[in-house]
Amino acid sequence: MGENEAALGHLIRARTWFDGVIAVSATGAGIELGLFETLREKGAATAEELAAALDLDPHAVNVWAMTLVHHGLLEPAGVGHVALAEGAGQLVGEPRTPFYLAPLFEFYHRFLGTDFTELPRFFREGEPRPPGRHGLALVRNIAAQTLAMHEIFAGSLLAELPEIAGPLAAGGLLLDAGCGAAGLGVRLCDQLPAARYLGIDLDEVSVAEATERIAAAGLSGRARAEAAALDSLPQGCADAATFFLSLHEFPLEARLPSLVAVRRVLKPGHWLLILEEYYPATPLEALEERARSAIQFQYEELLWGSHLITRAGLNRLLREAGFTEITWRPMLGGNLELVLARVL
Repeated sequence: MGENEAALGHLIRARTWFDGVIAVSATGAGIELGLFETLREKGAATAEELAAALDLDPHAVNVWAMTLVHHGLLEPAGVGHVALAEGAGQLVGEPRTPFYLAPLFEFYHRFLGTDFTELPRFFREGEPRPPGRHGLALVRNIAAQTLAMHEIFAGSLLAELPEIAGPLAAGGLLLDAGCGAAGLGVRLCDQLPAARYLGIDLDEVSVAEATERIAAAGLSGRARAEAAALDSLPQGCADAATFFLSLHEFPLEARLPSLVAVRRVLKPGHWLLILEEYYPATPLEALEERARSAIQFQYEELLWGSHLITRAGLNRLLREAGFTEITWRPMLGGNLELVLARVL
C-alpha cells in the first residue's frame, strides 16, 4: 500500500468520525429538548409542528430533523413530515428496553462535550478536573447509564456466584466501595430480602442521592450510604465487598491502602469482587478488539484523573494488599469478567 492510498483510508475513517460527532450531538439535543418524545406522541410531524409544540426555533428543528433523517434515526413520513425510524424509539425513549441509550447520548452531549474542550489544558498542566463539578446531574446520569448493568450483575451474582450470594441471602453485609448513587445496593437488596448493604463514597452529592434512592425503595432499615473513608470501618464487618467500576477512580496512591482497608473489613475467607475495564499494557494490545471499551472509557474520564488498571497491575496490587487467592471469573457467557479475591 502506497502512502497516498493509506492517507485515503485515514481520510475515509475521519469522515465517519465527523459524522459520528454530529449524530451524537443531534441525538443528545433531541433527547434534552423533548423532540423524540413529542415525535413519538404525534407519530409524524413537520419541523414547524415540532417547533410550535416545544416553543423552539423552526429552522433549528428543521436542521435537526434533516440531520437525523440522514443518519437514520428519523425517516420521511409523507411530504414534509418525519417520524421515528423503526426501532429508533428503543434507543432514545420510554419504555426502556435493553437497547436504551438515552443516558449515554446525554453523557456525551452534555458532559463530555464540555470536558473535551478542557483536555489541552490538562495535557499541559496535568491537573485533573473532578467529575463532581458537574454536580447532581452527572450523578443521576451515571446511575441511569449503569442501571441495566446493576440489574444484570445482581441477577448473575445470584445465579453464578453462590459463594457470594449465600452469605448475603442469610443477612450478610455487602460493602460497596465507590458506590455512587447505590444502584447496585438497591438492586441487590431488592432481590435478597435479608441482605444488608453499606455504600461508601467520598462524594457527598452521590451519598445524598444514594440515601434518597435507598429510602424511596423502602430499604433504609438494612441499606445505607456514607461519606466515609474505608479505613474507618470496623474490622471483619463485611460478608462481601465490591469495587463496581470504581477502582479506576481512586487516586493511584490511594489504591493499595484502599484494598488493604477492604481486606481488613472483610470477614476471613470472604470475597472481594472487582468489575473493571482493563487497560491494554502495550500498543499491540491496544489493537485488540477487547481493548475497545477500555480505550474509550479511559479517554472519556481522562480529565477526571481516572487511571484504568491493567490485568497484571490489578493482580500485583491485590497481592501487595495481602489477598492470597485471586480468581478471574468469566460470567454471562464470557461477556463479563470478574476478579474475586480473598484471604484464606
